[in-house]
Amino acid sequence: MEQILKLSEVAKLTRLSRATVYRASRNGSFPAAVRLSQRVMGWRRSDVEQWLQTRPKWISGPARSPGRKRRGASGGEAPAPGGEAPAPGGPLAALGAE
Repeated sequence: MEQILKLSEVAKLTRLSRATVYRASRNGSFPAAVRLSQRVMGWRRSDVEQWLQTRPKWISGPARSPGRKRRGASGGEAPAPGGEAPAPGGPLAALGAE
């Protein structure tokens, strides 16, 4: 008997968001869902695994942790224009204004 995956399992296995799984399934770029009941959809494991094998390798890079935003390379504030760090005491301190 064919194993059926729930949406959460498909999303985890493919590293796609739930919305992307639904959208790609509707437009034909992802395996079609199987209706399990009036409100429940599932995907055949073999179809999802075959899709994973045929997709380009550059797409299947590591997923980012959910809920974390990207930061710059330094992880802190961006340098001021011209590559200089912000002056201590605020932007007007460098001009001698208090």
